[in-house]
Amino acid sequence: NSLKKLEEYKILNGDTLLHGTSKEYYENGNLRLKSLYNMGLLDGKQYGYFENGTMNFEVTWLNGFKDGKWKFYYNDPEKKLLEYKAFFYQDSLAYHQFAYHKNQVVSKYSFENPFISGYIYLSSYDKNGNLIMEDGDKNPYIFVPDDINNGMYYFGDTLYYYVFYPIPPHIEVELYAKMDVHEEWYELQLPNDKYQTSVFYSILKDVGKFSLKAKLVVKKGGETNEYLSNPFKFEVHDPSSP
Repeated sequence: NSLKKLEEYKILNGDTLLHGTSKEYYENGNLRLKSLYNMGLLDGKQYGYFENGTMNFEVTWLNGFKDGKWKFYYNDPEKKLLEYKAFFYQDSLAYHQFAYHKNQVVSKYSFENPFISGYIYLSSYDKNGNLIMEDGDKNPYIFVPDDINNGMYYFGDTLYYYVFYPIPPHIEVELYAKMDVHEEWYELQLPNDKYQTSVFYSILKDVGKFSLKAKLVVKKGGETNEYLSNPFKFEVHDPSSP
């Protein structure tokens, strides 16, 4: 066993709770694992290393749950080469997942909707980036957080929503949204990092029953395709009405 027994950490309440920074070492003295604990739970950045000192992974925990971006690397002492990059939400795979060839070309891409079990879209590529296989669809998905009113809103309320959608390698995307009472699609401003999830909003200025749709425009090699979401249906009331 090459794992050295020496560990560094702080214990609270006798021997029950790890708290603060914890470190584990290999027999050769190199750091194997550096973790942050908060009252016994992994919380914050965690770093893992191969025995030769090369970084193995860097991940994030939130109150004991996998959260945010997780990165794993090839055991290459000369370069820091990504092998796998994953995103987690509340301990489950979510959003965009990537595996890489050693030349750093994407070998596999999948999109996981955090609110629907299983992948929505999956594709794989050879070392030159040529598509080998794809499965699933590119239709966007609208999610309204904290919809405690079950689609019931009042005039002047702000409707906050997310739009989830796959972004395979080597494509450009544009995202639009539209209420059914409007004729024109409104282009949504995407973040600089196209893989970052953004929240959008609409101020409700009409009373009645409505639906919100999203449209994803995918551009690749001079070809353009459009993909539509299912509508999010809601109702807006006049607060002055009895």
